[in-house]
Amino acid sequence: MHYKPGQLNVDLNDPELTEAEFSIGLAIQGLELEQNIMRRTGVFGIGSTHDDGYQTLIEGHKLVLRDLFKKRKGIAPLTAEQKKAAIEKWFCKNKTAVGDIGFLKKLVKNVGKGIKKVAKGVGKGVKKFGKAVTKVVKTPARMAAQGALKNSGGFFLYLFIPKNIPINKLPQAVQVKRQKALEYKDRVVKKLQMPSKNFDQIVSNSAMQAFGNTP
Repeated sequence: MHYKPGQLNVDLNDPELTEAEFSIGLAIQGLELEQNIMRRTGVFGIGSTHDDGYQTLIEGHKLVLRDLFKKRKGIAPLTAEQKKAAIEKWFCKNKTAVGDIGFLKKLVKNVGKGIKKVAKGVGKGVKKFGKAVTKVVKTPARMAAQGALKNSGGFFLYLFIPKNIPINKLPQAVQVKRQKALEYKDRVVKKLQMPSKNFDQIVSNSAMQAFGNTP
């Protein structure tokens, strides 16, 4: 199946889809949506250093996703050197500049180190998920991701209020809406047995798709 950038690139109809694959797929979707927003709003251009930083991160996540899929299917994954070579091949083909990647500095300090770190991280990617590598996504969670939650970004926007803003300083109406969103999230996560981070990523991606901006 072919997926366009910004679409969820895992098959929710696959009965063997694991939590780890779902998490990485949601992360890739979020990164691609953010990248498209940054390009469209002129924060950075295609092929700029910051754009290359996003793409390097996306390519690294895709390699982890492929490893997880291969592990599930009993196929030998790529070696660390093959992963590094794959990222380098993409980057050398598409780069236009080399320099600091700014807001991605937690992952990389510059493009050269970024390639090395992402490749190294991909090598450890499968291991860090633990039980999520074998735990299958439950049917109710799949249905929610395809249906109600997919279009719920507006309702849950209040979950993304920056941590540096004191909640008690916000207007009462905003505090009430945020509390309702938190309570609904808690019920959904418990009922569907869905990891909280997956819920957050689904509704964040939904908000970006609906409003064309980051929440």
